[in-house]
Amino acid sequence: MNIEEKVVIAKYAAALIEKDDFVYRCRVFLPGGELKEVTEAIVGAQAIDSLKRYNFTKGFFGANGVHRERGLTTPDITEAPDLKKE
Repeated sequence: MNIEEKVVIAKYAAALIEKDDFVYRCRVFLPGGELKEVTEAIVGAQAIDSLKRYNFTKGFFGANGVHRERGLTTPDITEAPDLKKE
């Protein structure tokens, strides 16, 4: 679904990568957390804690929506920790 839009997003994301960036690579390391079967996403506080151990300069992750003031949005409470406290 939405292939053309996804290609535009991918090209934009690729243009953000600069010399000396360490991008979260395609090799799969699964962080801790809960697997949400419907979207195949790893969710929860454990997943966020696991990601903090990596020293990448850029990562590209999915979200349900983006809001100008509120940032990333989701209807699922396990995917919406309060990151502002950290």
